[in-house]
Amino acid sequence: MGIVVGLIIAVFILKAMNKDNKMKTEYDEMQEKVRGKAYKYAFWTMAAFETLMVIIEALEIKVPFSGFTLHVIPIIIAACVHAVYSVMNGAYIGLNTNVKTTFVAMVVIGAINILVAILAFANGFMIKDGMFGDQFLNLLIGLMFVIIGVATFIAKKKNAEAEEE
Repeated sequence: MGIVVGLIIAVFILKAMNKDNKMKTEYDEMQEKVRGKAYKYAFWTMAAFETLMVIIEALEIKVPFSGFTLHVIPIIIAACVHAVYSVMNGAYIGLNTNVKTTFVAMVVIGAINILVAILAFANGFMIKDGMFGDQFLNLLIGLMFVIIGVATFIAKKKNAEAEEE
């Protein structure tokens, strides 16, 4: 049920993030090429992590994560790779993107996830029987948004310095 509610909220957020209230963000040709490379790097990142998971499982190495969490972690890391590469190469913000709304959404989503993780840890749900629970993913998602925010700040600063020259 939580996933369904999350998806419905995501639709509204995606529409609000674009100036024309469309779900699809529009990119120019250069941005499309950069995003293609970003997808490639994200795919290979996820493939490498999943290969590592296979090796860990084959060697019967105990890890402190549930199977679900263990396989979602590479997806989150790959999404972060995609976003950071896109940001650093000028292809994260689309032509019809409302930058202010996007930034606010990212801050709110990141903050909520970090808050959920902190509350889960404080209430003893984060770690049970020596294993990180699924709430650990909230921490990773929150950190992912922090990393994307830092990358955006660095990219904006780099672009401002380039324009001054």
